[in-house]
Amino acid sequence: MLSEAADRMRKFGLDALPVVEDNETVGTVTDHAIARAVAAGMNPRTTPVKYALTRDTAQDSQGKRVGETARIVEDHQCKENLMKARVTEDCISCGRCVEICPEVFEMGEDRAFVKVSEIPEPYQDAAQEAADECPTSAIIIER
Repeated sequence: MLSEAADRMRKFGLDALPVVEDNETVGTVTDHAIARAVAAGMNPRTTPVKYALTRDTAQDSQGKRVGETARIVEDHQCKENLMKARVTEDCISCGRCVEICPEVFEMGEDRAFVKVSEIPEPYQDAAQEAADECPTSAIIIER
């Protein structure tokens, strides 16, 4: 299931996992593919990984898939699109950030806070907008 793949990625600090069937790598699932699947309405607890799978196409002389999975994993480990956010003590608890991007921000007792360690790509624009709209500039975006 997608949620199990996401849990493994989080546990080991990865952005992608190879997918193996019958002791053969058949493709790769990435955090971005999982985020896209969830954004499209798929339930991560009931959706099999195959629905977010990138299949390998490169083959060696014996017809085995090689290289492509390693390249995809390596590309995603670069974290070129990595975005993080933090909320400083200047937050006045106006809640504007939660209105704009509830997938990333949540209100605490005395100020807003960031719910995720890394902001998934589908929510990065909204997170940036929340930072831009913050009346006290208490949201810091890091790329």
